[in-house]
Amino acid sequence: MNKKLIVFILLVTFAVTCITIFTNRHEDEDVNRKLNEKEQSLWNSTIRVYLQKDLQSGRDFYDAGHLLMVPLHYAYSSSNEELTSDFKEYFQHFNPAEHKELNIHAEGERLSTLQYYYLISQYIVLAENKGADKQHINDLADYLLSEIQQLWLEVPAWQWGEKDFRGGMRQRVLWKLENEKVDRHYYRAFVDEEFFTFAIAADLSRHFQNDPVLKDILKINYQVFQQESHFYADGRWLFQPGVWSDHPDYLYAGYHNKKNIQAAKPVEGIAADSSHFHRFPLWITSFIKAYPKGSSQRELFLNVRQGLEKQFFDKVLVDPDDKKPYYKLNNFMDGRNGLYRWNYATTRNNGYGPYELSGTFTMGWWVFLGSDRIKYVYADLAKQFPLPYEAVDLYSGPAKTKANHFSAAASNTYNNGLKEILAVLASKMK
Repeated sequence: MNKKLIVFILLVTFAVTCITIFTNRHEDEDVNRKLNEKEQSLWNSTIRVYLQKDLQSGRDFYDAGHLLMVPLHYAYSSSNEELTSDFKEYFQHFNPAEHKELNIHAEGERLSTLQYYYLISQYIVLAENKGADKQHINDLADYLLSEIQQLWLEVPAWQWGEKDFRGGMRQRVLWKLENEKVDRHYYRAFVDEEFFTFAIAADLSRHFQNDPVLKDILKINYQVFQQESHFYADGRWLFQPGVWSDHPDYLYAGYHNKKNIQAAKPVEGIAADSSHFHRFPLWITSFIKAYPKGSSQRELFLNVRQGLEKQFFDKVLVDPDDKKPYYKLNNFMDGRNGLYRWNYATTRNNGYGPYELSGTFTMGWWVFLGSDRIKYVYADLAKQFPLPYEAVDLYSGPAKTKANHFSAAASNTYNNGLKEILAVLASKMK
């Protein structure tokens, strides 16, 4: 037989084999991503029920913004029409303008409002990509755009140690960028309501590609991360390490247990707490997708997400062991594990001790780091249900009755199936 023909046959055989292996692998992955009968039942009794509840307070909207995010993403990444229809029906019957609890003008309601608005902006991005009702998507997007424009340019922005910035959040953000010398480090700390605004603007920029306000927000967002990011030699990443060291929530971080708490014991250079930081993976993903491929902005945020993934696994996540056979998080993003919010409003004569901020991990948002190993961790977490009492006690923390809805109250979610299905969905995310 001709040698060239033999080589050709071998190459074709090899190619067919590779295609077969690749196809079978992806078919197996698709099967693994689908919900089995038990998991579907969990969805029906938790997520579907939750979507039918009437949210009546800022706290309700805050909790819903947290607990519905992973289900929303799983529904659309799995292309399961039954699950996506749950969210489509939910948002079609929801008009944010009709809820007085959603209010960017009231300082006390702003964070919960933005938390929920981010759920809406993520729905807009995901549903629009799947060809959802265009008019309804446009109505939601128009509403959010108006709210973000007002917040950025008009709504007075509070500031520690200063009068409100009358020029809106934009003025406050620029002040933080321009003023490195302040009376207290945390005066220039960037806060969650700013990050939510950046992320919602990033999502909306994909719908309104030429809006000047959104372009301005994205430009300044890039400046913030350029200036305030800290990359370590091994690629790990943190944001503004040390900026919270003199904030009241962090003043007792030098204590490693709750015994004999006396004078404050701050830690110079301490990083942000790991609980609030759980939002960063998805925020960063919104930023990545808002900038053009190959741009310096997109590359920065790709590096940030990769660096955060390494930081999380190297310094924050603690694997189960014989003594504590469940996952834990160190309390701070640099791996320190001291006290957080000692004697806070909801924790009088108490506070979050070592590992007691671990509960936020069970909401699933760390899966947006996007790596295979974070999905494996959530798959392992899902197998640990029902959790032992000591795990539930640790995850619930010292402030156990914050949520108004019974189904969303911290201690209830570990026993009613909600946190279990969140772990399952996170493990199956594309």
